[in-house]
Amino acid sequence: MLCAVPIWVAMRFLHYFLSHYLNLVTDSKRRATVLSFRGLAMNLGYGGITAAFGIQSAALAKRMPEAGEIGVFASALKAWPWVFAGGVLALIAITHWRCRCSLTRAVEAAKVK
Repeated sequence: MLCAVPIWVAMRFLHYFLSHYLNLVTDSKRRATVLSFRGLAMNLGYGGITAAFGIQSAALAKRMPEAGEIGVFASALKAWPWVFAGGVLALIAITHWRCRCSLTRAVEAAKVK
């Protein structure tokens, strides 16, 4: 329960700020479509992470049957900071490669349009 509340709050803030930004940069004719795809992408991402965690937990449970549920959960969590750090670095690299500029300049360029 203690972990669920911060994650829930973080997800709500993410949805709010992402919707706010998309409302600023999207014209009114396409806003509903863009926000629908935002919701779809968020749900697919959350579902994908949940499925990956479930697969990882099942594999660890088979490999370490003596650890119990809490031990498997603790072992599974150890890898995720590295997974998220790798994901963030990949996003930064892709953004830099595609935009050929910094993320700040890419956001500023999107505001001008």
